[in-house]
Amino acid sequence: MAKTYEELTSQAETIRTNVLPESNTADLVGQMLKDMVDKGEEQNRHISRVEKKASEVDDKVDNLYIPHLVTMSETEYENLATKEEDTYYMLTEDESL
Repeated sequence: MAKTYEELTSQAETIRTNVLPESNTADLVGQMLKDMVDKGEEQNRHISRVEKKASEVDDKVDNLYIPHLVTMSETEYENLATKEEDTYYMLTEDESL
């Protein structure tokens, strides 16, 4: 498991504040770089999982059936040239004078 951002920050602060140049050994700095790469890879795996889930949600939304709802009078409904299968018609009574 990769180090946390807090651990990486602490490690970087140690390197930054070392007083003696010889304190920042190749092992210390190299390990810091390796830990940063590990953290980046971990984040990339998380991003890939999130992107996959987002794609799955997009597919479900694309295949979602959403009917249309139309309100009209009975006469208007009767006069429609075609009645759509994916439409719910809410009919109101015709007002008579």
